Amino acid sequence: MKKLCLFIATALLLSCNTVPAKNNNAKEFNKFASFNATGEIELETSVFPAGKYAVSLSDKSDSNGEIKIFISFPLNEDEEYYYPLEMESVVTEDISNKPVLLPVKTDGDILEIAVKYRGRIYTAAFQYVPETLPEPYKTIGEVKSPYVKKEFALIMSVQEFLDKNADMILRNWKDWKYDSIFITFPDKTKMALAYEKKLPHLFRPIEGLRLFGKQVFVNESDAVPPVKKTGKGEILGNIHGGTYSEGVFIHITELFVPEGIFFSKQNNDPDKVSFSEENEDIRFFVYIHEAFHREQWRRRFKAANEGKSYINIGEPIDTSTMSTDTAVYTSLEGLYLKSACNEQDNNKAFMLFKKACAARYLKHSSLPETAVQHDKYKTLIEGTAVYSEYRAASLKKDKASQNHLKRRLNSIDDIRSDSTGHFGTTYYMYGMYWSLLLDRFSPEWIQNIFQEIKTIDDKLYDILPSASLECKEISEDIKNSKEYTDVVMEYKPKFDHRDEVVGSFGKPGGIHYIVDFSKIKITGFNIDPYELVLYGHSQYYPKGLNEFVMNSFKLKSNALSFCYSRQAAVKRSILEWYDPRYNTAYKINGTKNGNIYEKLSIEADGIKFTINKAEVRESDNEVIIYVLE
Repeated sequence: MKKLCLFIATALLLSCNTVPAKNNNAKEFNKFASFNATGEIELETSVFPAGKYAVSLSDKSDSNGEIKIFISFPLNEDEEYYYPLEMESVVTEDISNKPVLLPVKTDGDILEIAVKYRGRIYTAAFQYVPETLPEPYKTIGEVKSPYVKKEFALIMSVQEFLDKNADMILRNWKDWKYDSIFITFPDKTKMALAYEKKLPHLFRPIEGLRLFGKQVFVNESDAVPPVKKTGKGEILGNIHGGTYSEGVFIHITELFVPEGIFFSKQNNDPDKVSFSEENEDIRFFVYIHEAFHREQWRRRFKAANEGKSYINIGEPIDTSTMSTDTAVYTSLEGLYLKSACNEQDNNKAFMLFKKACAARYLKHSSLPETAVQHDKYKTLIEGTAVYSEYRAASLKKDKASQNHLKRRLNSIDDIRSDSTGHFGTTYYMYGMYWSLLLDRFSPEWIQNIFQEIKTIDDKLYDILPSASLECKEISEDIKNSKEYTDVVMEYKPKFDHRDEVVGSFGKPGGIHYIVDFSKIKITGFNIDPYELVLYGHSQYYPKGLNEFVMNSFKLKSNALSFCYSRQAAVKRSILEWYDPRYNTAYKINGTKNGNIYEKLSIEADGIKFTINKAEVRESDNEVIIYVLE
């Protein structure tokens, strides 16, 4: 039985895709077909009505170049809801620039749709709600999973805390009581606290158990489709992100307006936690964080329905392609934010606050406009959610909460890293620091920010306009400062080296080897380079590879520079290199049948790789190897 593939989005994707759209204002979605669901269909956490569903293609691909296909249905005469589909795809020889919905297939309680577009067929399956549902649990004691009772107690403490303190975290925050909560535990048991009368059929209610009016449901059935594994880790509920075997997944939602996060245990990372008493305090604040997201969306949807515009969320910059200037000003922004928060003297703190503003403006001037929009959006959404954790911990006051405060405040130091990857998540910690400083210098800033559809940056511009003479003078002072020189000296060599590696790849030419993995499903890999340089969707190995394994393909060589790239738009992954030693002969061994080789091995001086089965195509200066196993 295929699992349901209708895709509930994360915080980022929700704001972009899973939104109520006025019928005359859905320009991003190109409807090209429709299908009829004869019964109710199930998502991971919801049941949706029978009826006519439209199929749409977005006019924008995602940041990986993947096309986006949606289904939608009208909620009322003014609104309809779009859901992005996670779809499996296969290659077809029929290349068409127009999407076509193939005949819908029904097999028992499964409905399958398929879309043909640009040389691929994309499929998604939906499960109808069966007529016979599982019997309810009589008591919580009937549940086998050891996690359910314990986590229910934690959720109870969170909701009791919010009952007393939500209004002190954010004025008029009352509707958290109506938010549904979904949790997935390490043993894959799922628990839900929901108002909905219907959940997917494997969720069994516990009779008589309610919390703030919410019925408690549990799904511990072995019939649940297995967790989908991807190159990014495991996906639960088709929400992008990762969980690990010791992890717990939390999903706080309301019907039609989902919101989610994952968290799990990773090596020495305090913000990725496992299910244990030691990190119960961190899980407590994850619930606060996610509940706050729900309140953000509630207020923003209300504002949108009142005619106010959505914030343009832009597109995130790939941190591996960012410039030295972006890294320098991002680092200085964090330095000034931390100094301003630690400064007791208000005048000195306000000057540091304005220096942080100027550094942020300089950072934004070094970015594409879409990346600026994304940074503003995420700083508001994630920064204020972390700020809600800080506010909650300040109100809770116990030792564990104070430790959480320190952990959150100290996280700003993560930016001082050898990796550019840390620059991509600064909006969490920077947004919290900006929120705390605005509390100090503009105390009413947060009360209407979600209703007004504004960003934190709008509030900063009110205090220090980016085009003002004062801001220009502060910017010049920053560029002439010792801290600027120090940060440039720290980052410039790293970025110069990255650019040199990327720019020199393929020079001075030579025999071009391409290993193409597009004809296989990658089931296992190990990449062990002597040095790794990231740039966009490519990984460069300028000092060669101790080992590169992908399915049956195995390569070892320190003789040359290699590049592995993932071309998402055409579903293609390749490993390539140039051998400038034209006179170096390479030998092909294996059982040959036309262009197909069994037990293939190719050797040149300092290079050797083997493949169980491959297709080889040769020309004067190019060798293309298609891996078939």
